[in-house]
Amino acid sequence: MDTSSFAPILKILNQMSEKDKEMLRIKFDIVHFIATQQLAFTNYLALCELEKKHGVNVGVSYLNQNAGKTFCHFIAESKRVELRKKLSKSIFLSVLMDGSTDSANIDDELFLVTWCDTDSDDQLVRTNMSYLCVARPKKVDGKGLFECLQTSLSRLGMSCISSEQCKFLVGIGTDGASANVAAAGLKGLVEREVPWLYWSWCLAHRVELAVKDALKDTCFQLIDDMLLRLYYIYEKSPKKCRELEEIITDLRQFITFNDGGIKPIRASGSRWISHKLSAMKRVLSKFGAYSSHLIALSEDSSVKSLDQAKLRGYITKWSDAKYILGCAFFSDLLTPCAIISKVLQQDSLDILGAFSSLLRTVQELKKLGSKPLLQWSTYSSTLQRITEENGTTSFQQQVIRNVDRAKTHFSTHYEKYCTAVTSCLKNRLEWTDLEFIRDVVIILATQGWEKLIEEQDHVEQPVPNYVSAINRLGLKFKIPLEASGVVVASILQEFQDIILYATEFISLSSTNYQTVWWKIFHTPNAASWTNALKLAQLLFTLPVSNGKLERIFSTLKNIKQSKRSSLSNELLDDLLAINVDNVMIKDFNADSSIELWWKAKSRRPNQHARKLSADIAGESEHSSSELADILEDWDTWMDSD
Repeated sequence: MDTSSFAPILKILNQMSEKDKEMLRIKFDIVHFIATQQLAFTNYLALCELEKKHGVNVGVSYLNQNAGKTFCHFIAESKRVELRKKLSKSIFLSVLMDGSTDSANIDDELFLVTWCDTDSDDQLVRTNMSYLCVARPKKVDGKGLFECLQTSLSRLGMSCISSEQCKFLVGIGTDGASANVAAAGLKGLVEREVPWLYWSWCLAHRVELAVKDALKDTCFQLIDDMLLRLYYIYEKSPKKCRELEEIITDLRQFITFNDGGIKPIRASGSRWISHKLSAMKRVLSKFGAYSSHLIALSEDSSVKSLDQAKLRGYITKWSDAKYILGCAFFSDLLTPCAIISKVLQQDSLDILGAFSSLLRTVQELKKLGSKPLLQWSTYSSTLQRITEENGTTSFQQQVIRNVDRAKTHFSTHYEKYCTAVTSCLKNRLEWTDLEFIRDVVIILATQGWEKLIEEQDHVEQPVPNYVSAINRLGLKFKIPLEASGVVVASILQEFQDIILYATEFISLSSTNYQTVWWKIFHTPNAASWTNALKLAQLLFTLPVSNGKLERIFSTLKNIKQSKRSSLSNELLDDLLAINVDNVMIKDFNADSSIELWWKAKSRRPNQHARKLSADIAGESEHSSSELADILEDWDTWMDSD
């Protein structure tokens, strides 16, 4: 690359002394610390003064709040430059988007970009995703979201949403809100311009909704209400938490608790299933302690009589065995769902990995439904801990009622619960083009390639499944494929050659599909399979889940708290860019950020703080004679009628 045009910049860079660079590194480190710890920039000067106190030379310039915000911008900009370098190695892109309301009651729309990385150090073909930007729609409807999407795509070099500008954009992932997926919403507006896009409704969201659908109007709602009430009893009461801790300490000599936690867990949040599961397991572990404390509270004279009555009613419900056995039953039922929910929160998640994990969850639920209820691990272990003595049934030394009725209910309906969850999962997938997903699985699932060869040799099936799959995928993504130089007609033959090579030289049955594809991309023969490999890259780029976006919204709310509700969108964007996938403080290197800052315009790293102008200084200075006049005028005014 010709660097002659940059000679003046390089000359200026060379003029910066190592001492100046070191002082700038210290300031940039301080700003990085402020940004990642989500502190206000009013702390910048104070931290610089603290460094001075410790004998660190931070210089005399750029020691104000605005300088800190400027440094923050260039730290964020260096991350954007790094992202553009990564994207330059990829051909196809997808965008994930989701919206939420911040502390200032402003609608924020977050955007992530996904791409396929075939050169990862761990020798896996990965679907990577990274923070792109945050935008504020003028109105949360199709048109407003369309404008926000256009803003985000401009960061990727696409000046507008059109088939010409977006020819390498292959997918968009959103939630199921009507503003996103309705014909008159964002989906309809975008597909008029870019018809080949794969539109994904977040799979993690659909799994959560499917479980809610399955458990609606069942005894789980009673248990859920119990969990919520229990949580709020202790949420904002240090005294109750302290008393509860004392009870747990006393009970440890009689009861073995399964976890070290004390307070009830909040049974709600972005990962609904995991939160419910954790809350129920905490109740199973600390049931005796919670019951003892609630009984003590209901008899405490310092508690209001109305609250005492509510607690007594709550304890009566709590002592019914359907609650404790229900927690055990639904813990077993939701465990497979919690596993898939956790998988769908991963940063590096491709479409094959997501749907294969979903299929394994369905199989686990079917297997669970086919097992006798007494073989369910949590349920059976809870039953074993229920004791009966002198006609009284107890769990963790607390009396419980209606055990036989609860056992009868769950032993009669457990198969129906499993079937309901799998059916609702299937119903929630109806929005997806399942034939398209099947085609993607046929191409990417390397462990099934040996069966594809058998299909090819089968007399009764003249056209193997993978042939139809490639034809449909080639037709759907014809424009982006051809824009990347692919000869669509050559994909089929190249894919057949890839299968033959892989079955001969790679152990497909025992090797992860991501590893197999990495080996294929890096084999000497890869140069002759460029068309088929570009199709594989495209498929690995497709969006599937917004799990990472949900976590970024948590970060956004930590940054933009009520005390910082006036943060500008530009500064919020910079802070999110730094905080998402941020490096540890000890690993942060400010050199690239300093270089960007230095190149932006002429800098004076040794400039002293500016003095007040003569006019301003004169306004704040008074001679002794003027002061005497002021005092005389004051006395005259005060003595007047």
